[in-house]
Amino acid sequence: MKSAYRLKKTRPMAAKSLSALAKNKWTCFLVASLIGVADYLTGPDLSFGVFYLIPIALMAWWHSSRSVSIIALFCAAIWLYIDLASAWHYAQPMAPYWNGLTRLLIFWGMGFALYRIRHLQLRQKDLLNYIVHDLRNPLMAVTTNLELIKGDISKDMSPIVWEVVEHCLIASKRMKTMINSILDLARMEDGKMPLDIANLCVGDMVEQATLETSVYADSKIIQVLPKVAAPSDLVQADSTIMHRVLVNLLTNAINVSPKNSCITFNVDKVGTREIVFAVTDQGPGVPTGYITRVFDKFVQVQLSTTGKSTGSGLGLAFCNLAVCAQRGRIWIENVPTKGARVLVALPAAEFPK
Repeated sequence: MKSAYRLKKTRPMAAKSLSALAKNKWTCFLVASLIGVADYLTGPDLSFGVFYLIPIALMAWWHSSRSVSIIALFCAAIWLYIDLASAWHYAQPMAPYWNGLTRLLIFWGMGFALYRIRHLQLRQKDLLNYIVHDLRNPLMAVTTNLELIKGDISKDMSPIVWEVVEHCLIASKRMKTMINSILDLARMEDGKMPLDIANLCVGDMVEQATLETSVYADSKIIQVLPKVAAPSDLVQADSTIMHRVLVNLLTNAINVSPKNSCITFNVDKVGTREIVFAVTDQGPGVPTGYITRVFDKFVQVQLSTTGKSTGSGLGLAFCNLAVCAQRGRIWIENVPTKGARVLVALPAAEFPK
């Protein structure tokens, strides 16, 4: 159940302001000017050359190639002016101008290299999103037809065909989850994923997540045991996003657990401020060196070479961003006996006084 009390999720104003400031063209010119002033005041004894790359990098990362050319010329001109104003004695009168031209070429080269890297990165990201998004339509058609076949109550369907349809349906749903994770992960990273924070009943959340993964767990002969200390407790979260998070965690636990094993799904309240969800499997655990990196994108691909895990790791990366966006925490720890435990801590519900 959802309470009528809702919160509007907003990004911290400080983070918004800092991000907007970094993307502003005039910020780059201001930074370059401040570096020039510091360079002039400290004299020729201290070199500030490398710091001019900061505004150039900011401009290259967020703006057009023309802007990169302008800021590179601006930084080179400031440095040339400082050289001339310092009255430093050069053996050749043209030396400061030659140095200025050399710096300009270096600035241009670095700026356009960063601009090209950013441009290719964005094109690759857009292409991936387009491809993944277009995969949804045929996948939905496959899933829908499999569900129609599964819903056929004809007694002529053999148990073998029924089992094949069941496994195909499980695989298609897992593929749908992966596609959604890729798309939502990109939206989360860009800060474009809207959240509807509400007071949610933890008992309902656990029941729905366990029910959705029950067929997959049964197919691998794995039992999921929910243990909710107080099913009526309320947590502040987005219903759809947290359902995805819990399903991802249970699916990952099922993936790494051996047959005839048990997964525990605990929910406990810590003090009055946090509610902790814990999913514990009986798999091989996580190597110590990967404990702090397991929520990064594609780290599970590296883990697969050690025989510890399989999958792309996009699900856990999505979980990390989603939980943090809801003012929560997520971490993983190895169980002393066997397996690993993933924990998610979210704020407990607050009611207006």
